[in-house]
Amino acid sequence: MEALNWRSLFAKCCPNCRWAHAGAPMEADATAVDIHSTLKSKGRICDDMDILIAAFCKTYGLTLVANNTRHIENISGLSLVDWSV
Repeated sequence: MEALNWRSLFAKCCPNCRWAHAGAPMEADATAVDIHSTLKSKGRICDDMDILIAAFCKTYGLTLVANNTRHIENISGLSLVDWSV
């Protein structure tokens, strides 16, 4: 699927995310859509921006460091560090 189609799909899944309507890089779009649909199918939706941040980290092989990991620890394949420990 072309990147623009992923962007449209992400905008529909996460309508509150302003990034989906802006000129941000599109490399993480497919990952964001995958994360959203996987979490939704498990009944574990998290905030749109958390999905986007996780998608960028997964796409670029980065580790996400967060103070509150409870809502994003269900994202498979995400390298996550809880900095409050």
